[in-house]
Amino acid sequence: MFWYIVSTNITWRVHIKHISFCGLCFVLAIFTRTVDASPPIKFFVWSDDLAPILYLDQQTKVYGGIVIDIFSAGNLAVKYTRHNRNRGEEALYLGELDAAILSKEWVRHPDKLVYSLPIYVHKEFLYANHPIADKPLSELLPNKIICTRRGYVYPKIDAFFKSKVSLRIDSHIEATQFEMLRRHRCDFVVTNEFVGQWIIEKNAWGKDIYRSKTPIDEVDFTFAVHPKNQDFLDVLNLNINQLTQSGELQKIILQQRRSISTND
Repeated sequence: MFWYIVSTNITWRVHIKHISFCGLCFVLAIFTRTVDASPPIKFFVWSDDLAPILYLDQQTKVYGGIVIDIFSAGNLAVKYTRHNRNRGEEALYLGELDAAILSKEWVRHPDKLVYSLPIYVHKEFLYANHPIADKPLSELLPNKIICTRRGYVYPKIDAFFKSKVSLRIDSHIEATQFEMLRRHRCDFVVTNEFVGQWIIEKNAWGKDIYRSKTPIDEVDFTFAVHPKNQDFLDVLNLNINQLTQSGELQKIILQQRRSISTND
């Protein structure tokens, strides 16, 4: 009798554990199907020439760059959509698009979006056809024409444009900014160090175009996300934090910078 009771208890315990395990599997299966069924994040791109940050490979027609490597490391499902900079930003506010590479300092309504952990410190420099004196902007920019990107906000120099101390000429892509500089249509180009390096090296202009010694602005480079996608942002931030702590994020950035230097 004692053996029977013990055997029965053991049998019930096994059944209970088996049922519990099956239940857990069932819940995980439902969760997995739910995650897999989620549509990819609609990520808006306003330029195909932002190497090494984000660029379109002209041979494969596939996007590459730091942004792609970060998403790939986290197995994040993303659909890339080409949009005009201003229209894309407006669609992001409305929730018609889900995310973009934007810092809060660059957008018109920063309170309407939520932002990721920083990827790196984004530095803007001046570029010119001649060596640039290491002087304050208040001495460099008056009565100068500056080639800028259409729709871009430049926190440190917008006051010069608004007061008409300096004149901005907008282009749709950074490459056009430099082409206009080469033709002396403007006195300075303002762009970030990564894109500036890529365009100069791609066109072998290293001996002809000069960069300011110090950046004119520095901001945390982030992803901007519509608030409805907070779950995506949480996963993205976890991924960025893991890459940062492991040192992999810095490796991704260095590898992409070397890649554009050797391939173009």
